[in-house]
Amino acid sequence: MELLLPQKLLKNYNDMHICITAGGTKEPIDTVRYITNASSGKMGTALYNAAKSHTKELTFLNASDYSAKKLYEHLNKIHRDIDILIMAAAVADYTPSQTCDHKIKKNKKDYKIILEPTIDILKKLGQSKKKPFLVGFCLEEDKILISEAKRKLKEKNIDIIIANPVSTIGKEDSIATIITANNKISLPLLSKRELANIILKHVLEVYNDKISRSSNK
Repeated sequence: MELLLPQKLLKNYNDMHICITAGGTKEPIDTVRYITNASSGKMGTALYNAAKSHTKELTFLNASDYSAKKLYEHLNKIHRDIDILIMAAAVADYTPSQTCDHKIKKNKKDYKIILEPTIDILKKLGQSKKKPFLVGFCLEEDKILISEAKRKLKEKNIDIIIANPVSTIGKEDSIATIITANNKISLPLLSKRELANIILKHVLEVYNDKISRSSNK
């Protein structure tokens, strides 16, 4: 599926800095072990491939190279230079409260790990005075998927959120709902390559509309 962009977007789009994150963060337990999740990074990679031939400045961050804290620290340093941030990364909800500075030896005793909540990266960036246009993802069970996506959209000050059912994680195909403050678009089962093109098209349209409204004030 070819990405078709409105003509009025093309010039501005080429000058944008788009940052896309993908995959799951790694929360360290010791020097060789970590907690992660089942995210394959396929959606973020598909979005990167869809965008890279259309913009001069594109940043791709593989979340598996970061913990949630390190990913936030990196994004917090660069977010003022980003026009659109697409957070397809699956950031861990919890991280070990303490990390051992050596490999923990196995023995016959139980080893307990205390977990604490990670920083909410999108919420923190959404509170920034100079926040980029934010695109988030919501992965939940079917019964609460849309309600949770709408809650996160509002609470985190996100511009667009993509809602995916848990059953799609790691798969080649996916079902998604694109949600903004004023609209909801439900998409059928598509390959992640096709889905990435559709998501990117809607992101650019909403971004362009937001910029146009801001310039007319």
